[in-house]
Amino acid sequence: MSSSNEYCLSTTPEPYESAPTPPDLTAEEYKALTAERAAEEEKYDEAVGKHEGWKAIKAKEAQAEALRMKEAARAAKLEVLKQQELEKEKERLRLEAEEKKRLRLEAKEKQWKLDLEKKKQEEVAAKKALEEAAAKKKQDDLDRERARQDEENEDLLAAAGVPPSGEDGDSKSDPADPKTAAMAELRRKRKIAERKKKAGSAETRKRKVRSTSLVESGEDGNASAGPLGPKHLKTEPEPTAQDKVFTGSGRCGKCRTDKAVCFIRSGVRTCQRCRVKKARCTFNKSGEDSSAAEGPNVLELLQDISSRLTRLEDKVDAIAGRMEDLVDDYDVDNEVKYPEDFIPKSVKAKFEASRLELRKAEDIYSEVLREVAKHRLDRDMALIKAEGLMALSSDLPPPIAATFKTSNSVS
Repeated sequence: MSSSNEYCLSTTPEPYESAPTPPDLTAEEYKALTAERAAEEEKYDEAVGKHEGWKAIKAKEAQAEALRMKEAARAAKLEVLKQQELEKEKERLRLEAEEKKRLRLEAKEKQWKLDLEKKKQEEVAAKKALEEAAAKKKQDDLDRERARQDEENEDLLAAAGVPPSGEDGDSKSDPADPKTAAMAELRRKRKIAERKKKAGSAETRKRKVRSTSLVESGEDGNASAGPLGPKHLKTEPEPTAQDKVFTGSGRCGKCRTDKAVCFIRSGVRTCQRCRVKKARCTFNKSGEDSSAAEGPNVLELLQDISSRLTRLEDKVDAIAGRMEDLVDDYDVDNEVKYPEDFIPKSVKAKFEASRLELRKAEDIYSEVLREVAKHRLDRDMALIKAEGLMALSSDLPPPIAATFKTSNSVS
Protein backbone atom coordinates (compact mmCIF):
# COMPACT_ATOMS: atom_id res chain seq x y z
CA MET A 1 0.00 0.00 0.00
CA SER A 2 1.14 3.58 -0.62
CA SER A 3 0.43 4.84 2.89
CA SER A 4 3.01 4.80 5.62
CA ASN A 5 0.83 2.42 7.64
CA GLU A 6 1.17 -0.71 5.42
CA TYR A 7 -1.10 -3.74 5.84
CA CYS A 8 0.37 -7.24 5.90
CA LEU A 9 -1.66 -9.98 4.23
CA SER A 10 -1.61 -12.55 7.00
CA THR A 11 -4.15 -14.89 8.51
CA THR A 12 -3.88 -13.05 11.89
CA PRO A 13 -3.68 -9.30 11.17
CA GLU A 14 -2.48 -6.93 13.89
CA PRO A 15 -5.16 -4.59 15.30
CA TYR A 16 -5.07 -0.98 14.20
CA GLU A 17 -3.65 1.48 16.80
CA SER A 18 -3.73 5.23 16.19
CA ALA A 19 -0.61 7.29 16.89
CA PRO A 20 -0.67 9.62 19.94
CA THR A 21 -1.66 13.22 19.27
CA PRO A 22 1.32 15.56 19.56
CA PRO A 23 0.89 18.52 21.93
CA ASP A 24 0.78 22.21 21.01
CA LEU A 25 -1.16 21.78 17.75
CA THR A 26 -3.03 24.57 16.11
CA ALA A 27 -6.56 24.14 14.89
CA GLU A 28 -5.48 23.70 11.28
CA GLU A 29 -2.86 21.14 12.20
CA TYR A 30 -5.30 19.27 14.37
CA LYS A 31 -7.88 19.23 11.57
CA ALA A 32 -5.32 17.93 9.09
CA LEU A 33 -4.15 15.29 11.54
CA THR A 34 -7.74 14.19 12.14
CA ALA A 35 -8.43 13.91 8.39
CA GLU A 36 -5.25 11.92 7.87
CA ARG A 37 -6.16 9.52 10.67
CA ALA A 38 -9.68 9.10 9.25
CA ALA A 39 -8.22 8.24 5.84
CA GLU A 40 -5.85 5.72 7.41
CA GLU A 41 -8.72 4.11 9.31
CA GLU A 42 -10.73 3.83 6.09
CA LYS A 43 -7.77 2.21 4.37
CA TYR A 44 -7.40 -0.17 7.30
CA ASP A 45 -11.08 -1.13 7.16
CA GLU A 46 -10.77 -1.65 3.41
CA ALA A 47 -7.73 -3.85 3.90
CA VAL A 48 -9.49 -5.84 6.62
CA GLY A 49 -12.48 -6.37 4.29
CA LYS A 50 -10.19 -7.53 1.50
CA HIS A 51 -8.50 -9.89 3.94
CA GLU A 52 -11.83 -11.36 5.04
CA GLY A 53 -12.88 -11.82 1.43
CA TRP A 54 -9.56 -13.48 0.65
CA LYS A 55 -9.99 -15.82 3.62
CA ALA A 56 -13.55 -16.71 2.48
CA ILE A 57 -12.33 -17.41 -1.05
CA LYS A 58 -9.48 -19.57 0.23
CA ALA A 59 -11.87 -21.45 2.54
CA LYS A 60 -14.26 -22.09 -0.35
CA GLU A 61 -11.43 -23.25 -2.55
CA ALA A 62 -10.17 -25.56 0.18
CA GLN A 63 -13.67 -26.93 0.75
CA ALA A 64 -14.19 -27.44 -2.98
CA GLU A 65 -10.83 -29.18 -3.24
CA ALA A 66 -11.69 -31.41 -0.29
CA LEU A 67 -15.06 -32.26 -1.83
CA ARG A 68 -13.42 -32.97 -5.17
CA MET A 69 -10.85 -35.22 -3.56
CA LYS A 70 -13.53 -36.98 -1.54
CA GLU A 71 -15.65 -37.49 -4.66
CA ALA A 72 -12.65 -38.78 -6.57
CA ALA A 73 -11.82 -41.20 -3.73
CA ARG A 74 -15.43 -42.36 -3.63
CA ALA A 75 -15.43 -42.91 -7.40
CA ALA A 76 -12.20 -44.88 -7.15
CA LYS A 77 -13.65 -47.00 -4.36
CA LEU A 78 -16.79 -47.61 -6.42
CA GLU A 79 -14.65 -48.71 -9.34
CA VAL A 80 -12.75 -51.11 -7.09
CA LEU A 81 -16.01 -52.54 -5.76
CA LYS A 82 -17.30 -52.85 -9.30
CA GLN A 83 -14.20 -54.75 -10.33
CA GLN A 84 -14.61 -57.04 -7.31
CA GLU A 85 -18.23 -57.70 -8.24
CA LEU A 86 -17.18 -58.49 -11.80
CA GLU A 87 -14.55 -60.90 -10.52
CA LYS A 88 -17.11 -62.58 -8.27
CA GLU A 89 -19.55 -62.87 -11.17
CA LYS A 90 -16.86 -64.37 -13.38
CA GLU A 91 -15.96 -66.86 -10.65
CA ARG A 92 -19.62 -67.79 -10.20
CA LEU A 93 -20.09 -68.30 -13.93
CA ARG A 94 -16.93 -70.40 -14.06
CA LEU A 95 -18.13 -72.59 -11.20
CA GLU A 96 -21.55 -72.97 -12.82
CA ALA A 97 -19.93 -73.95 -16.12
CA GLU A 98 -17.73 -76.51 -14.34
CA GLU A 99 -20.75 -77.91 -12.49
CA LYS A 100 -22.75 -78.19 -15.72
CA LYS A 101 -19.82 -79.86 -17.42
CA ARG A 102 -19.45 -82.32 -14.54
CA LEU A 103 -23.16 -83.14 -14.57
CA ARG A 104 -23.08 -83.57 -18.34
CA LEU A 105 -20.12 -85.94 -18.09
CA GLU A 106 -21.82 -87.90 -15.31
CA ALA A 107 -25.02 -88.17 -17.36
CA LYS A 108 -23.02 -89.25 -20.40
CA GLU A 109 -21.15 -91.88 -18.38
CA LYS A 110 -24.39 -93.12 -16.83
CA GLN A 111 -26.03 -93.36 -20.25
CA TRP A 112 -22.99 -95.20 -21.58
CA LYS A 113 -23.22 -97.70 -18.73
CA LEU A 114 -26.94 -98.16 -19.35
CA ASP A 115 -26.34 -98.72 -23.06
CA LEU A 116 -23.58 -101.21 -22.28
CA GLU A 117 -25.81 -103.07 -19.81
CA LYS A 118 -28.66 -103.07 -22.32
CA LYS A 119 -26.35 -104.36 -25.03
CA LYS A 120 -25.14 -107.15 -22.73
CA GLN A 121 -28.72 -108.10 -21.89
CA GLU A 122 -29.63 -108.15 -25.56
CA GLU A 123 -26.61 -110.34 -26.33
CA VAL A 124 -27.53 -112.72 -23.50
CA ALA A 125 -31.15 -112.84 -24.68
CA ALA A 126 -30.07 -113.45 -28.29
CA LYS A 127 -27.67 -116.19 -27.18
CA LYS A 128 -30.37 -117.80 -25.06
CA ALA A 129 -32.84 -117.62 -27.94
CA LEU A 130 -30.30 -119.24 -30.26
CA GLU A 131 -29.63 -122.00 -27.74
CA GLU A 132 -33.35 -122.62 -27.28
CA ALA A 133 -33.88 -122.66 -31.04
CA ALA A 134 -30.98 -125.11 -31.48
CA ALA A 135 -32.28 -127.35 -28.68
CA LYS A 136 -35.79 -127.26 -30.14
CA LYS A 137 -34.46 -128.10 -33.60
CA LYS A 138 -32.43 -130.97 -32.19
CA GLN A 139 -35.46 -132.31 -30.33
CA ASP A 140 -37.60 -132.01 -33.46
CA ASP A 141 -34.97 -133.87 -35.46
CA LEU A 142 -34.89 -136.63 -32.84
CA ASP A 143 -38.69 -136.86 -32.87
CA ARG A 144 -38.76 -137.07 -36.66
CA GLU A 145 -36.02 -139.73 -36.63
CA ARG A 146 -37.93 -141.80 -34.05
CA ALA A 147 -41.14 -141.43 -36.01
CA ARG A 148 -39.33 -142.55 -39.18
CA GLN A 149 -37.86 -145.54 -37.39
CA ASP A 150 -41.27 -146.44 -35.97
CA GLU A 151 -42.81 -146.24 -39.41
CA GLU A 152 -40.04 -148.44 -40.84
CA ASN A 153 -40.56 -150.99 -38.04
CA GLU A 154 -44.31 -150.96 -38.63
CA ASP A 155 -43.70 -151.53 -42.33
CA LEU A 156 -41.36 -154.40 -41.51
CA LEU A 157 -43.92 -155.92 -39.11
CA ALA A 158 -46.65 -155.52 -41.68
CA ALA A 159 -44.48 -157.13 -44.36
CA ALA A 160 -43.66 -160.01 -41.98
CA GLY A 161 -47.35 -160.50 -41.17
CA VAL A 162 -46.96 -159.76 -37.43
CA PRO A 163 -50.12 -158.14 -35.95
CA PRO A 164 -49.74 -155.02 -33.75
CA SER A 165 -49.59 -155.43 -30.02
CA GLY A 166 -52.97 -155.53 -28.25
CA GLU A 167 -55.06 -156.06 -31.39
CA ASP A 168 -55.08 -159.66 -32.62
CA GLY A 169 -53.25 -161.41 -29.83
CA ASP A 170 -50.01 -161.37 -27.98
CA SER A 171 -46.79 -160.72 -29.90
CA LYS A 172 -44.95 -163.28 -27.78
CA SER A 173 -46.86 -166.12 -29.44
CA ASP A 174 -45.73 -165.04 -32.89
CA PRO A 175 -42.87 -167.34 -34.05
CA ALA A 176 -41.67 -165.02 -36.88
CA ASP A 177 -38.61 -162.91 -35.84
CA PRO A 178 -39.29 -162.36 -32.10
CA LYS A 179 -36.37 -159.92 -31.73
CA THR A 180 -37.72 -157.52 -34.34
CA ALA A 181 -41.18 -157.81 -32.87
CA ALA A 182 -39.90 -157.04 -29.37
CA MET A 183 -38.03 -153.96 -30.57
CA ALA A 184 -41.06 -152.73 -32.47
CA GLU A 185 -43.23 -153.28 -29.40
CA LEU A 186 -40.84 -151.25 -27.21
CA ARG A 187 -40.78 -148.39 -29.70
CA ARG A 188 -44.56 -148.45 -29.95
CA LYS A 189 -44.98 -148.32 -26.17
CA ARG A 190 -42.54 -145.43 -25.92
CA LYS A 191 -44.35 -143.52 -28.66
CA ILE A 192 -47.72 -144.17 -27.04
CA ALA A 193 -46.36 -142.95 -23.66
CA GLU A 194 -45.02 -139.74 -25.24
CA ARG A 195 -48.34 -139.11 -27.01
CA LYS A 196 -50.24 -139.68 -23.76
CA LYS A 197 -47.92 -137.26 -21.96
CA LYS A 198 -48.43 -134.56 -24.59
CA ALA A 199 -52.17 -135.19 -24.67
CA GLY A 200 -52.32 -135.02 -20.86
CA SER A 201 -50.58 -131.64 -20.74
CA ALA A 202 -52.88 -130.28 -23.47
CA GLU A 203 -55.94 -131.64 -21.65
CA THR A 204 -54.76 -130.02 -18.41
CA ARG A 205 -54.49 -126.65 -20.12
CA LYS A 206 -57.91 -127.09 -21.74
CA ARG A 207 -59.41 -128.06 -18.38
CA LYS A 208 -58.00 -124.93 -16.74
CA VAL A 209 -59.40 -122.73 -19.50
CA ARG A 210 -62.74 -124.56 -19.35
CA SER A 211 -62.97 -124.18 -15.55
CA THR A 212 -62.23 -120.46 -15.86
CA SER A 213 -64.95 -120.04 -18.48
CA LEU A 214 -67.38 -122.01 -16.32
CA VAL A 215 -66.64 -119.85 -13.30
CA GLU A 216 -67.08 -116.66 -15.32
CA SER A 217 -70.40 -117.88 -16.72
CA GLY A 218 -71.51 -118.61 -13.10
CA GLU A 219 -75.26 -118.86 -12.75
CA ASP A 220 -76.02 -118.11 -16.43
CA GLY A 221 -76.07 -121.79 -17.36
CA ASN A 222 -73.34 -121.60 -20.02
CA ALA A 223 -71.26 -124.41 -18.52
CA SER A 224 -72.13 -127.09 -21.08
CA ALA A 225 -68.89 -126.96 -23.08
CA GLY A 226 -66.80 -130.04 -22.19
CA PRO A 227 -67.00 -132.44 -19.27
CA LEU A 228 -67.14 -131.02 -15.79
CA GLY A 229 -64.56 -131.97 -13.19
CA PRO A 230 -65.53 -133.06 -9.71
CA LYS A 231 -66.87 -130.36 -7.44
CA HIS A 232 -64.29 -130.91 -4.75
CA LEU A 233 -61.62 -129.73 -7.24
CA LYS A 234 -63.19 -126.26 -7.43
CA THR A 235 -61.39 -124.96 -4.39
CA GLU A 236 -61.09 -121.25 -3.65
CA PRO A 237 -57.64 -119.72 -4.03
CA GLU A 238 -55.89 -119.03 -0.78
CA PRO A 239 -53.64 -115.97 -0.31
CA THR A 240 -49.95 -116.69 0.00
CA ALA A 241 -47.28 -114.85 1.98
CA GLN A 242 -46.50 -112.63 -1.01
CA ASP A 243 -50.15 -111.57 -1.52
CA LYS A 244 -51.66 -108.42 -0.03
CA VAL A 245 -55.07 -109.16 1.49
CA PHE A 246 -57.94 -106.64 1.57
CA THR A 247 -61.28 -107.01 3.34
CA GLY A 248 -64.21 -104.72 2.65
CA SER A 249 -67.70 -104.20 3.96
CA GLY A 250 -69.29 -103.98 0.49
CA ARG A 251 -70.27 -106.62 -2.01
CA CYS A 252 -68.31 -108.16 -4.82
CA GLY A 253 -69.38 -106.89 -8.23
CA LYS A 254 -69.52 -110.41 -9.70
CA CYS A 255 -70.87 -112.83 -7.12
CA ARG A 256 -72.49 -110.21 -4.81
CA THR A 257 -70.87 -111.75 -1.74
CA ASP A 258 -70.93 -109.67 1.46
CA LYS A 259 -67.64 -108.99 3.23
CA ALA A 260 -65.61 -110.94 0.69
CA VAL A 261 -61.84 -111.15 0.78
CA CYS A 262 -59.70 -110.07 -2.13
CA PHE A 263 -55.95 -110.29 -2.49
CA ILE A 264 -53.37 -109.16 -5.02
CA ARG A 265 -51.50 -111.90 -6.87
CA SER A 266 -49.05 -111.11 -9.69
CA GLY A 267 -50.19 -107.49 -9.74
CA VAL A 268 -53.90 -108.35 -10.36
CA ARG A 269 -56.66 -108.24 -7.76
CA THR A 270 -58.59 -111.51 -7.38
CA CYS A 271 -61.84 -112.09 -5.54
CA GLN A 272 -61.52 -115.09 -3.24
CA ARG A 273 -65.14 -116.12 -3.67
CA CYS A 274 -65.68 -115.99 -7.40
CA ARG A 275 -62.06 -115.85 -8.56
CA VAL A 276 -62.80 -113.07 -11.04
CA LYS A 277 -59.70 -111.15 -12.00
CA LYS A 278 -60.24 -107.46 -12.59
CA ALA A 279 -58.21 -104.28 -12.50
CA ARG A 280 -60.31 -102.71 -9.71
CA CYS A 281 -61.87 -104.44 -6.71
CA THR A 282 -65.57 -103.49 -6.69
CA PHE A 283 -66.43 -104.56 -3.14
CA ASN A 284 -63.44 -102.94 -1.39
CA LYS A 285 -64.77 -99.40 -1.89
CA SER A 286 -63.30 -98.12 1.35
CA GLY A 287 -59.75 -99.08 0.32
CA GLU A 288 -57.01 -97.23 -1.44
CA ASP A 289 -58.71 -97.32 -4.89
CA SER A 290 -61.83 -95.40 -3.85
CA SER A 291 -60.23 -92.20 -5.08
CA ALA A 292 -60.24 -93.57 -8.64
CA ALA A 293 -64.02 -94.00 -8.54
CA GLU A 294 -64.46 -90.56 -7.05
CA GLY A 295 -62.15 -88.97 -9.62
CA PRO A 296 -64.87 -88.00 -12.15
CA ASN A 297 -67.08 -86.59 -9.37
CA VAL A 298 -64.22 -84.44 -8.05
CA LEU A 299 -63.44 -83.28 -11.59
CA GLU A 300 -67.07 -82.33 -12.16
CA LEU A 301 -67.14 -80.44 -8.85
CA LEU A 302 -63.97 -78.56 -9.76
CA GLN A 303 -65.39 -77.64 -13.16
CA ASP A 304 -68.62 -76.46 -11.52
CA ILE A 305 -66.68 -74.34 -9.02
CA SER A 306 -64.56 -72.87 -11.80
CA SER A 307 -67.64 -71.94 -13.84
CA ARG A 308 -69.27 -70.38 -10.77
CA LEU A 309 -66.16 -68.35 -10.03
CA THR A 310 -66.08 -67.16 -13.64
CA ARG A 311 -69.72 -66.07 -13.47
CA LEU A 312 -69.11 -64.34 -10.13
CA GLU A 313 -66.09 -62.53 -11.57
CA ASP A 314 -68.20 -61.33 -14.52
CA LYS A 315 -70.88 -60.07 -12.13
CA VAL A 316 -68.30 -58.22 -10.02
CA ASP A 317 -66.84 -56.62 -13.15
CA ALA A 318 -70.31 -55.53 -14.27
CA ILE A 319 -71.09 -54.02 -10.85
CA ALA A 320 -67.73 -52.24 -10.79
CA GLY A 321 -68.41 -50.84 -14.26
CA ARG A 322 -71.81 -49.56 -13.18
CA MET A 323 -70.30 -47.95 -10.09
CA GLU A 324 -67.64 -46.25 -12.22
CA ASP A 325 -70.35 -44.96 -14.56
CA LEU A 326 -72.32 -43.61 -11.58
CA VAL A 327 -69.22 -41.90 -10.19
CA ASP A 328 -68.37 -40.40 -13.58
CA ASP A 329 -71.94 -39.14 -14.15
CA TYR A 330 -72.30 -37.71 -10.65
CA ASP A 331 -72.30 -33.92 -10.35
CA VAL A 332 -72.72 -31.92 -7.16
CA ASP A 333 -74.61 -29.14 -8.95
CA ASN A 334 -77.39 -31.41 -10.24
CA GLU A 335 -80.87 -30.07 -9.56
CA VAL A 336 -83.11 -32.19 -7.35
CA LYS A 337 -86.37 -32.81 -9.19
CA TYR A 338 -87.91 -35.56 -7.08
CA PRO A 339 -87.59 -36.50 -3.41
CA GLU A 340 -86.09 -39.89 -4.28
CA ASP A 341 -83.30 -38.14 -6.21
CA PHE A 342 -82.10 -36.37 -3.10
CA ILE A 343 -78.75 -37.68 -1.91
CA PRO A 344 -78.26 -37.75 1.89
CA LYS A 345 -75.47 -35.65 3.31
CA SER A 346 -73.77 -38.66 4.84
CA VAL A 347 -73.61 -40.42 1.47
CA LYS A 348 -72.36 -37.23 -0.15
CA ALA A 349 -69.70 -36.81 2.54
CA LYS A 350 -68.55 -40.41 2.08
CA PHE A 351 -68.42 -39.90 -1.66
CA GLU A 352 -66.38 -36.71 -1.31
CA ALA A 353 -64.03 -38.42 1.14
CA SER A 354 -63.60 -41.35 -1.24
CA ARG A 355 -62.92 -38.99 -4.12
CA LEU A 356 -60.33 -37.11 -2.06
CA GLU A 357 -58.68 -40.39 -1.10
CA LEU A 358 -58.62 -41.36 -4.76
CA ARG A 359 -56.98 -38.08 -5.69
CA LYS A 360 -54.48 -38.47 -2.86
CA ALA A 361 -53.69 -41.95 -4.09
CA GLU A 362 -53.18 -40.59 -7.61
CA ASP A 363 -50.90 -37.85 -6.26
CA ILE A 364 -48.95 -40.38 -4.20
CA TYR A 365 -48.61 -42.61 -7.26
CA SER A 366 -47.36 -39.68 -9.34
CA GLU A 367 -44.95 -38.67 -6.57
CA VAL A 368 -43.64 -42.22 -6.36
CA LEU A 369 -43.12 -42.26 -10.11
CA ARG A 370 -41.24 -38.97 -9.92
CA GLU A 371 -39.08 -40.23 -7.06
CA VAL A 372 -38.28 -43.40 -8.97
CA ALA A 373 -37.38 -41.40 -12.07
CA LYS A 374 -35.25 -39.03 -9.98
CA HIS A 375 -33.49 -41.92 -8.27
CA ARG A 376 -32.71 -43.54 -11.60
CA LEU A 377 -31.48 -40.22 -13.01
CA ASP A 378 -29.24 -39.63 -9.97
CA ARG A 379 -27.88 -43.14 -10.25
CA ASP A 380 -27.12 -42.73 -13.95
CA MET A 381 -25.51 -39.32 -13.33
CA ALA A 382 -23.38 -40.78 -10.52
CA LEU A 383 -22.21 -43.58 -12.79
CA ILE A 384 -21.41 -41.12 -15.59
CA LYS A 385 -19.58 -38.86 -13.15
CA ALA A 386 -17.61 -41.79 -11.72
CA GLU A 387 -16.61 -42.92 -15.19
CA GLY A 388 -15.55 -39.37 -16.08
CA LEU A 389 -13.49 -39.02 -12.91
CA MET A 390 -11.80 -42.35 -13.52
CA ALA A 391 -11.04 -41.26 -17.08
CA LEU A 392 -9.56 -37.98 -15.81
CA SER A 393 -7.59 -39.62 -12.99
CA SER A 394 -5.08 -40.94 -15.49
CA ASP A 395 -4.26 -37.35 -16.52
CA LEU A 396 -3.84 -36.02 -12.94
CA PRO A 397 -0.39 -35.16 -11.52
CA PRO A 398 1.42 -37.77 -9.38
CA PRO A 399 0.63 -36.10 -5.99
CA ILE A 400 -3.09 -36.23 -6.69
CA ALA A 401 -2.79 -39.81 -7.89
CA ALA A 402 -0.99 -40.62 -4.63
CA THR A 403 -3.81 -38.88 -2.75
CA PHE A 404 -6.25 -41.11 -4.64
CA LYS A 405 -4.38 -44.19 -3.48
CA THR A 406 -4.14 -42.94 0.12
CA SER A 407 -7.85 -42.06 0.34
CA ASN A 408 -8.78 -45.40 -1.19
CA SER A 409 -6.62 -47.30 1.32
CA VAL A 410 -8.04 -45.29 4.24
CA SER A 411 -11.64 -45.79 3.13
